Parts: sequence; structure tokens; C-alpha cells
Amino acid sequence: MVGQAERRQMWQFAPLWWMAWLLGTVMQLQQADTWPLPWILGVGCVALLCMVGGLYALKNKRLNPSHPRFQRLVQLCVCVGLTLLALVYVNGRCWIQSQEALDLALEDQDLQLAVEVVSLPHFSDRGVKFLGQVLSAQTVGSMQAVNVPQRLELSWSEWEAPTSMDLPIWQGLTPGDRWLFQVRLKRPHGSMNPGGFDEELRLWEQGVMATGSIRVGKQALVPQKFASTWHQPVDQLRHWVRSQVMQTFRFSDARESTSVGVIAALVMGDQATISATDWQTFRVTGVAHLMSISGLHITMFSWLSAWLIAKIWRHSALLGHTFCLQWPAPDVALLGGVVCATAYALFCGLGLPAQRTVLMLWVMALLRWRGLHWPWYWVWALSLWVVIVWDPWSLLQASFWLSFVAVGALILADAGPSERRTKLVNQNPMLVQSSSDSDLRLILVTRSVQGMRSLAREQGVVTLALFPLSVLFFGQVSLSGLLANLVAIPWVTFCVTPLALLGLVWQPLWHVALAALEPLMQLLHWLA
Repeated sequence: MVGQAERRQMWQFAPLWWMAWLLGTVMQLQQADTWPLPWILGVGCVALLCMVGGLYALKNKRLNPSHPRFQRLVQLCVCVGLTLLALVYVNGRCWIQSQEALDLALEDQDLQLAVEVVSLPHFSDRGVKFLGQVLSAQTVGSMQAVNVPQRLELSWSEWEAPTSMDLPIWQGLTPGDRWLFQVRLKRPHGSMNPGGFDEELRLWEQGVMATGSIRVGKQALVPQKFASTWHQPVDQLRHWVRSQVMQTFRFSDARESTSVGVIAALVMGDQATISATDWQTFRVTGVAHLMSISGLHITMFSWLSAWLIAKIWRHSALLGHTFCLQWPAPDVALLGGVVCATAYALFCGLGLPAQRTVLMLWVMALLRWRGLHWPWYWVWALSLWVVIVWDPWSLLQASFWLSFVAVGALILADAGPSERRTKLVNQNPMLVQSSSDSDLRLILVTRSVQGMRSLAREQGVVTLALFPLSVLFFGQVSLSGLLANLVAIPWVTFCVTPLALLGLVWQPLWHVALAALEPLMQLLHWLA
């Protein structure tokens, strides 16, 4: 067995191991094509030999494992093995997913598909898009069964809907429904413009290996819904909530209707309902990350859930006599907060930013639950590694680098909670001894000022840290972003979003949330 001293020396290089995995993932993403299966298996064997050989050498006392040169040799062997293992892992995932690719002979052919709707349909002025799970596929003419990718993104255009109906038939699409369509499929492709949106990457990350357009016309089959299932309960709930939001604001005036999409996005994460004009304003002012279910909102929800669970756990007589001695309130609150954040992210669609936030919360919660007090760069590197293992292609997204660089910059610029408390007490000695109402008001005012200063400082640090990346990824920097975020972050996080979520319990609060959003929208339009 490896001794405690050797194990401690090995773990000192843990961030280096995670960076080795990052290097292997980056190397694979730069490949022009995926390795063939024999290469994947062969390199995988070499990677395992490197790692097993390094650990065996460390265990063998006759090889003098405490020698510094030997330690460096073992670390080099493990890092090489992890780099090769990352190459094998990503290539293997690419190879498995590429086996679902659409046969080129089936492109632009009319196929009859039985499809189950497995996502929230996104409606627009031009039609609807949704993800479908293929149940069966066959050619229209010969009715011969064919193999197609199991997960498709289908579009149903407005001009293809029957003109004799007052309401297009695709308005009845609901998650979990099963339809019979006539479809033309093609492999995913998108524009390759530098700095533009990578459509192929988006579809690849969702496991979509073909896209299709639903055919409706005189010579095409009429789409038919032949079953309704409960296989998509979360998306069905989201669909119902979105319909309730739209129904609530159905008779609102034009000024309010332009911001209704923001309320729907904050309630259940449907960004497709936000108008193009509002999106342009949010991008120019640098607050687009707030107008959906972002990592900030999920973290806030996790903190509030943990605080509420801790209060209930401590003050419940039944729980106090039965469970609290076995499961302390901090541990229960920590686990409950992360579970609630995960459920909230699932309800909001579990987009890629939400996935990264949930993974980071679980990493930090498990470390704290195990009583491990790691340095900040260990926690940061471990979270980075977990996200990369979960979604290797996130390295190709600007949001991945922006989020992790922002978190790292905030941690580096943080003076530490104990130092901040000491500074606060030294500047205000009355805070330690005060007990009167006037002194309590002084405490509240001082803490409010300190909070505003902290927010301004953190926003300034994030702006400076993300300045080079903004120029690199977007070719522009929002000059009004600092002021816009100083106002928008607390207002959206602590006012608009809670009101929008409470509207799930009492729908008139959605009007209050929209009224609270209007002053911010006017400010953002002026800053834009």
C-alpha cells in the first residue's frame, strides 16, 4: 500500500494531472478527424500502462520512491498517461456518436417518420423547431424500413401549414406527443464564418446527427398525432408554465409585450421568447447573461434553499429529536441546497451554462461534505476538469472561458472573509458593542455601503479580466457594461427574478415583475 507521506506528495500534483487531461482534450479538439477504432483501443492500452506503471513504481519500496528525481519521473509518466487517456476518451465519444450519422443516400428523400417530441417546442414567426426521438422510419414510396439517427431536430415552417385552418396545426405540439410526419433529412451543417455562431457544434453537443423539415402540401402526408405520453414530464410542465405566462400577458399593450419574453426566460429558461430587439440591447450593454437562467440565478436559488432547509431543520422539534444528532443541519442544508439547485436547473431546461453551474456546485458541496479544505486553485481546477469530462466540446465555447476566468479573477482578487471582517470592525468599533436602535441602523447602513463597494469592486475586476477575451471572441467590448451590470445584477437577481418565480404560485405577480423590469429596460435602451 502507498504510505500517507507518498500519497500526500502525489496529491500535491493533482492540479497538474487535471491540466494534463485538459491538454489531451485540447489536442483532440484540434484533430481534423476522429481516430479509427483500432487506434483508440491501442492508445488506450498505452495510456493505462503508463498510469499503472507509474503507480506500481511508487508502491515498490525497492525503487526508492522518495527520491525527488523518481517523483518527477512518476509524475511525468502519470501526466503522459492522463493526456493519452483524454485523447482516447474524447475520440471514443466522437466515434460512438458518429456511428449515428445519417446515410448520405437518404438525404433529400421523403421519409415517413413516427416521432416523439422530446423537447420544448420553440415557436417563432416563421414556424417551430423541436427535438424528436425517432420511433420508426420508412420510405414514402416503397414503405421500406430505413435506419436514421434516433435524435433529430425538426422544423415546421409557417408557409407549409395548411392555409385553410385559422390556427396552424403545429400550435398543438406538446412534449411527449407522438406524431406521424413526412420529412426530408440532411446532415447538420452551418456557416463557418469567423466569430459567427457554430450551429454544427450546438447540434453535436445535443447529440443531434440530422436535421429535417416537415413536408406539408398536396402531395405530402398530413401530419397526424396518434398518441400522447407522459415520457417528458419536465418539458410538459415547462410547456404549461410558458402557456400560462403568455396567456397572462395576452391582452397587454405593445409596450409590455416586448418584455414578456424576459419574464418567460427568467421563470423557465425559454430564451426563444425574447425578441431580437431586446437581445441586441442586452448584448450591447453586456447583461445578456442575466436575461435567462444563468449560473448566478442557480447559485442564488441554491443558497436560499440551503438557508431555508437549515432553518426548518434546526427549529423543528420532531427533526431535532430524531435526525439532527445523526445528520447535522449544515450537512443537510448543503445537500438540500445542491439538490434544489439541480431540480431548478432541470426545470429550466438544463442548458450548458446551467450544467456547468450544477457540476461546480456538486464538486464544492462534496468537498465540503467530506471535510476537505483544499486551496482555491485545487477546487477551481477540479471543477474545470469535471466540466471538461462532462462536455469536452465546451472548450470551444466562449461562455466556458468567460465563466471560469471570471470566477478565477474574483477568487484571486478576494481578500478573504476573515480579513474583510477584521477591516470592517477596525473601521467601525461601534459595531462590536452597539445594541441600540441607532447603532443597529448604523450597522445596516455600513453593511449596505460595504456591499455596494464590494459589488462595484467585483464588477470592475470581472470587466478587466474579461476585456481581452471579449476582444478575442467578439471583437468588441461594451463600454456601458460596467454601469449596466452594477444596476442590472442586483435588480434582476434580487427583485425581478424572485417576483417572476413567485408568479408560479400567484400569477398576478408576473405583472409586478414586468413593472419592475420596465425601468431597467429603459435604462438599458438609453445605455445602448
